[in-house]
Amino acid sequence: MTPDVLVPRPETEGLVDLALAFLRAGAEASPRIADVGTGSGVLAVTLACELAAASFTATDISPAALDVARHNAALANVAGRIDFVLCDILPFGLPGAPFDCIVANLPYVRTADLAPAPDPTSFEPRQALDGGPDGLVAYRRLLETAPSSLARPGLLLMEAGPDTAEPLANLVTLAFSAEATVKIDRDYAGHERIVAVRR
Repeated sequence: MTPDVLVPRPETEGLVDLALAFLRAGAEASPRIADVGTGSGVLAVTLACELAAASFTATDISPAALDVARHNAALANVAGRIDFVLCDILPFGLPGAPFDCIVANLPYVRTADLAPAPDPTSFEPRQALDGGPDGLVAYRRLLETAPSSLARPGLLLMEAGPDTAEPLANLVTLAFSAEATVKIDRDYAGHERIVAVRR
């Protein structure tokens, strides 16, 4: 970890559990997975360690964050299966698409709720936390391309806050129309945390 990336939270483990359950039960022997806004690479690297036949595309807008993610992938001996791409969110035509699973832990804290110093989060990159006025700016951009980037069948998992999960689920319903089912899963503390989109 460096000051260039967000410190992974325990809540993100639930996202990993859901992705693994879906991918291990699927028929695709060599699934393609996208980690959008990879940061330290915690999602891509963890899933790569668990899924030896999977291939990954990990995106981030921060070159410094991608350096951290590459380093962590090398430490875990999975760097050869992860393609790290410097880009914003999930652009159309990204190599590897359509993906069997897309995971995303994008900024979802409302700007007005960002904690000032000396709160520990004030020392993390603002762009990794600040989700805009309603906490959903980055996810709106993801949902512009996610429907065309997700395979059939496929699973899109997005981490959100307890106060943004339901509004995010509503945005997903609009973006995917009737071709996907949307569910909100709770974290280990019982808070609404992960928006799961299955098609």
